[in-house]
Amino acid sequence: MISMGKKAFFPVLCTAFLFYSCVTTDKAVPPADTQEPGVAAVPGETDEFLPSEFAMEVSEKLDEGLFDEALDLFEEIPPEYADDKGLNYLYASLLMSAGKVDQAEQAAVSLLEADPTNTDVLFLNTLIAKAGGDSSKKSVLLKEILEIDPENADANAELGNEQMKKKNFLLARTYFQKSLASAPDNSVALTGYGQVNYYLGNFEESRNSFLRLQEVDPRNSLSWSYLAKLDAEDERYGSAAENMEKAIALAPAYYDYWIDYGDYLRRIRRPGDAIDAWTEAIRIDGSYFLAYIYRGALYDELQRYSEAAADYRMAAKANPSYYFVYESLGILLWKEKNWKECRQAFYSAYEKNPSNISFILMISACYEQERNLQASKDFLSQAIKRVTRNSLEYYVARLYHDRNGDNDVLVRIGKEPDLNKKGKMLFYVAQYYQANGREDLANKYFLEISLIQRPMFFEARLAEWALADSGMQGIAD
Repeated sequence: MISMGKKAFFPVLCTAFLFYSCVTTDKAVPPADTQEPGVAAVPGETDEFLPSEFAMEVSEKLDEGLFDEALDLFEEIPPEYADDKGLNYLYASLLMSAGKVDQAEQAAVSLLEADPTNTDVLFLNTLIAKAGGDSSKKSVLLKEILEIDPENADANAELGNEQMKKKNFLLARTYFQKSLASAPDNSVALTGYGQVNYYLGNFEESRNSFLRLQEVDPRNSLSWSYLAKLDAEDERYGSAAENMEKAIALAPAYYDYWIDYGDYLRRIRRPGDAIDAWTEAIRIDGSYFLAYIYRGALYDELQRYSEAAADYRMAAKANPSYYFVYESLGILLWKEKNWKECRQAFYSAYEKNPSNISFILMISACYEQERNLQASKDFLSQAIKRVTRNSLEYYVARLYHDRNGDNDVLVRIGKEPDLNKKGKMLFYVAQYYQANGREDLANKYFLEISLIQRPMFFEARLAEWALADSGMQGIAD
């Protein structure tokens, strides 16, 4: 998942403002009868530094997303407020939220030295240790917090998040429940409880948690995104799209929201808008592969094959280890009769999954089309070692290697009870005939493949294209 960036630390800043309000040294406003008659007090028209007004100004900067400008405000604090606990806590929290982890750690450690049993300060140090990747220090700090306050909502919520990452969902839920028992409006715990119940399939509990989160934190985009996911579980994709639009309005630069939004739009038959959504995801992060996969698949479905192939190439470049994209790309390159690049695509898939018989036979079939029979034989001499001896797949691979035995293979195919395996292997026999100029036999078997109901093998699509190229598409339909 792509990081949401600074917005992820919003709960930290909320805690910081609450902490500030508890320990502020702000002076009280004089009673009305002590003010000069006829002169109204106007905020901001005095040279006196008021921490409450300063905090409000910081908050306004944060609302606008101006983290650096908010930090700059701290340079204006008078020297006599240098030891103000509330302001220093707010400053450390803001540094962490701005990604300045080293500076945040220095400020937070100073706070901890001055007040070593303050659980808010301990938890701030915990989050800074987490942001800095120091899991050992984080664990020590969490333990200290729970020794002081076993019911501490923040610490239990963080333990819940730890278990979530380990996929220990039941234990995670226990920690989130404990957090919510002491702080029913803890936004981190509400988020975690909603997520863990979603993963556990407890959709009603998940929905209730996110609805409550919306009341507590109306600007929390995750609540809308998970309500969209829950709608999608009920196949209410129109409602899912509407909820995701609300999430996007709050976090327009979050990649994953555009991915899900595009999927919901596709399901309610708005392909153009779905393509636009995935295009926006690519604009946000063109180095990540997922949006190319989604958009490419829809282009493929719309028979915009060149655009689909272009997206699959980009996906393969972005994530070379995702071998499924090579299969999708290879299929389209086969349609283009781009035998060399098709072979290369299936070879990339084969390298990731060398036991897949389709990849082995597609590579050999491409060599057949390129009339490079020796290369095909050399490749099969090694690849066939991974195929179960005396299996139907083995004999089809031997046909390509030995270039004889087709009648025996057809007899074996005729005895195969699995229609999908039968159709798959029949394609390679038909392709073998076509590559060797026996179009009548090739079309006979392509047509037989086309009669299989709901085929579960990609070769059926290639057989359909072969029939269309031969002018027999009407018969297949």
